[in-house]
Amino acid sequence: MKRHPFRGICEATGKPLRDADKVLDEMEEVVGPNRREAEAALGKKLGETALKRMHIHVSGVEYNAKGEMKHLNLDESDFRYDDWVQALKDAGVEGTVICESPIQERDALILKSLYLS
Repeated sequence: MKRHPFRGICEATGKPLRDADKVLDEMEEVVGPNRREAEAALGKKLGETALKRMHIHVSGVEYNAKGEMKHLNLDESDFRYDDWVQALKDAGVEGTVICESPIQERDALILKSLYLS
């Protein structure tokens, strides 16, 4: 049973999302290893309005050979949610995060606490 922290299906296109690491590698090839440059490139690519109006669904996810098996609580998954929240903060992302963990209230409070710290 292998778990992946960041995979799924794009709701808009129905196509599989690429692993976050692959996306970050591609961004690094374009803008270099400088994180600030990568954040600026993200803002240019999506537009500042999009960064301020993000709508994100998040939880830990367990996968099997056929794909997503079930949602997991954040602390039961290998999703590095603390790094993810810091990346959102660093990039100036605002908006709505919908927590889809089995214990939504607890995990939502964890994410909110990290974002506000």
